[in-house]
Amino acid sequence: DEKAVLEKRYSEVIRQSEAIEETERYELAKKISESTSKFYQLFQNHLIKSIESEANKCFEQMTSLNPALSGKVKVDLLESEVYTVDESGIRLTNINQANKVSLQIAFVAAVLSVSNSFWETYFPFIADAPVSALGGNNKFAAIKTMTDIFQQSIIILKDDAITNDPGSLESDLVRQMIRSNEKIKNAYELVMIGETLGEQHTKIAMLK
Repeated sequence: DEKAVLEKRYSEVIRQSEAIEETERYELAKKISESTSKFYQLFQNHLIKSIESEANKCFEQMTSLNPALSGKVKVDLLESEVYTVDESGIRLTNINQANKVSLQIAFVAAVLSVSNSFWETYFPFIADAPVSALGGNNKFAAIKTMTDIFQQSIIILKDDAITNDPGSLESDLVRQMIRSNEKIKNAYELVMIGETLGEQHTKIAMLK
C-alpha cells in the first residue's frame, strides 16, 4: 500500500543521509589525523634539532681542554644513533675513549636541558660510572659543564687523588672546583678506610 511505499522511501533517505554523514566524518577525521601527523613531525624535528644544538654546546665545553679530534654532534632519529661528524659531515670513527664518554654525557645533558626548558622545571642529573671513565682534562671539563647547566646535579666519580696525602687532596682540580663554585651548595666525600676487610668502613667527609 501507499504507507508501506512511503516508509520504504523514508528508510532509504535515512540510510543515504547516515552514509553521507559517516563519509564526512571519515574525511574530517582523516584531515585531522594528517594535520596532527604533520604537526607532530614538525615538533619532533624541532625537538631533535634543539637536542642536537644543546648536545654540541655541552660536548664542545667538555672537550675544550682535550687536544684530540672531537667533531660535531649528530643526532640521527631514524637510526636511533648519536655520533660525531667532521667539518664535511663525514662520520668520525676514531675519536678517543674520553671523548666517546663525553659524547654520551653531552647527549643526556642536552635531553635534560631541553626538558628543563619545555616543562619549565629542573630535573636532577645523576652521573656515576660514565664520569669515572673520563680521566684527565675531560673529567674536570665535564663536571664543570654539568654544574653550570643543571641546578640539581649529583656526580659520583672514582677518585684520582691520593686520599692519605693532604697535598694531593689540596691540589686536586675537582676538589678545587667544588670549593670555588658558588653553584655547588653542599659536597660530600666518601672514603674507605681500614687496614683489613674486617676493619674497613666508609667515612663521610664534608667538602663544603
